[in-house]
Amino acid sequence: MGDYRRPALLVMTQDGARQTDLRFSSFAVHREKVPPEGLPYVRGGETLEVMLRDDVYGLELSLFYTVFDDQDAVVRSAKLVNRSGGDLRVQKISSFSLDFPDASYDTVCLYGRPCRERMPVREACGPGIREFSSALRGSSSHYLNPFFALVRRETDEHAGDAYGIALVYSGALSLSAEMTSYGTLRVQGGELYRLAQMCRDGLYAAALVSHDKMHAYVAGITGQTNANVLQKRLKICGLDDARRYRVRETGTVASGRALRTMGLLLPPLRSDFMPVELHLEAEPEKA
Repeated sequence: MGDYRRPALLVMTQDGARQTDLRFSSFAVHREKVPPEGLPYVRGGETLEVMLRDDVYGLELSLFYTVFDDQDAVVRSAKLVNRSGGDLRVQKISSFSLDFPDASYDTVCLYGRPCRERMPVREACGPGIREFSSALRGSSSHYLNPFFALVRRETDEHAGDAYGIALVYSGALSLSAEMTSYGTLRVQGGELYRLAQMCRDGLYAAALVSHDKMHAYVAGITGQTNANVLQKRLKICGLDDARRYRVRETGTVASGRALRTMGLLLPPLRSDFMPVELHLEAEPEKA
């Protein structure tokens, strides 16, 4: 039968495979939340760490769940470590992924504009995928709040079952609810840097930026090439404006601000459906 739902984790190995077999390895209980490297975080709370491992490709995934005595909330995060000794490409890793046995829910999202922030939008879950995404804008704010709620049909502002989800860090976010043909529901969300749209730019591209903003990976594909426009510029989101980045494939060096506002001049694209692959690394800071 197969499982055709969106995966929470998608990693491409050196041999081109995208299947991972992460299995339970061990667990640990920490008296406080484990600090994420280089990021502010919520203090306090008791944390459960669940370790998963893929012995074939040398992947280790740690899932952290923090609970608090005085709050009905769970703070979660994930850490993926490559122990293979080779290169692996993380194409997707969700901030969360929840499966529900039935789909009798409504989704509630918040959008807005100046002087009208956090306007609720409520829609019933139905077959297929309902997605709330700020990919075109490249950032979240009161225009597209990084919040998502799943509520029962009869739930109102005073009573009823509700599950609220908020991203602590968000840039170009994606929050979705996917209903299967069997009536189950999968809710996912996290960071998304979709840099170009095929219908608008003649190019599809997406970027993955490391948490410390030291590395970025850009992948894409062209559509049908216009004979009069052989080079395109691609604006890259999520980098540190103040840092300078070197593109491994071209040797180009530019600041994060310039890459975000002016864009990176791509190599000449002289054929239809040509792949684009770029690796960006932050230059060492001068003493």
